[in-house]
Amino acid sequence: MDRVEMYVLGSNADIKGRPTRDQTLAELEGWVRTKEIDDPRKAPQRIIDNLMIAERYQWTEIYTEAFVHGAGRYDYISSLPDFAFVSPATRQLLERASYSIKARVHGTQTSLSTLNFSMFSPTRSRHQRRAHRGSRSDESNTMDIPRAWRKSYRSFREWVIQYYTGVFRVKSWPPAHFSRGMILMLKNDFQALYELLLDPAPEMNDQYRRLLAQVLTEFDGNPYPPLPRLPVLPPEGSPSRDRRQNRENISVVLLDSYNLIGNASNKFVEAFKEFERSYGTGRVVTKSVEAREGRWCLVHAVVSTLRSVVGEWEGLKYRWGVEYWLCAELKGIPPWTARRSAERSTSSVGLFGAPETDEGVTSRRPSIFG
Repeated sequence: MDRVEMYVLGSNADIKGRPTRDQTLAELEGWVRTKEIDDPRKAPQRIIDNLMIAERYQWTEIYTEAFVHGAGRYDYISSLPDFAFVSPATRQLLERASYSIKARVHGTQTSLSTLNFSMFSPTRSRHQRRAHRGSRSDESNTMDIPRAWRKSYRSFREWVIQYYTGVFRVKSWPPAHFSRGMILMLKNDFQALYELLLDPAPEMNDQYRRLLAQVLTEFDGNPYPPLPRLPVLPPEGSPSRDRRQNRENISVVLLDSYNLIGNASNKFVEAFKEFERSYGTGRVVTKSVEAREGRWCLVHAVVSTLRSVVGEWEGLKYRWGVEYWLCAELKGIPPWTARRSAERSTSSVGLFGAPETDEGVTSRRPSIFG
């Protein structure tokens, strides 16, 4: 890179029509990215090289890419001799990001090892009370969790474990180790199922609908949790409401409750559809509605749990074929942006530490991944 400094990045200020240093650096960064010279998967040493060069020339994309891979392989790259030449700021950021990844991965793997989430608060059992489905009175706070929800939640959990025990080819659940590939498969499957069942505009005029929203909010704190589409119930008092459904009839009812347009199906989704059809055959439609609500609790819990380890930087280019984790938090990245913000903030402080009365500069650290 010293030769680059001499021949390419030399001062062009006195030469009319020549690109500026910043323009040349931007073009060079784009060329490196296009030719994939910065691919950090090819060798761990390249992660260190990319970090050093990108920080020197303030190449944000190359630096961020290298940082994400470096945090995932921190234990290894930190043992390499050249790691000592990485700037202290980057080394500190990598160490912090590595600890964060390990904590989140451990929590996610622990939850997935049992698939037993604390969805249903035991305190509701003190207010056991049943209500007719379709009731519009606002008393969901005193309602007990329907037994049908708990039962369908448990049976769906057992079905999911059985399904992935076969897919992952393990003798029993959980697997000895959850690889990144396994986690990504779970993410893709449950995301597809989530999109299949999601109600984009749920109506909250039913007590059970509000109760389900409360259960989901208590689990992850989201005040506006997503809710599932439900099979349409026949009108109350209609003979068909209490009629047990054969396979053909329940198939039509369930199909009408799916988001089929724009939904990318896969083997897991197709297996789920068959699971719902088999359950609904020989039962009244109300049972399928209650079962859908209970299953949605598990779908919501898995999606929420996976979110902490599958959230990767949107600009990440080299992600395939990687078994280490790429979910590094990007707080303070790139470090030169944070340094400039700190310098501006310091310059706006008075002699004795109090902010001057003149118009100061507000330090704002950009968020790359929300």
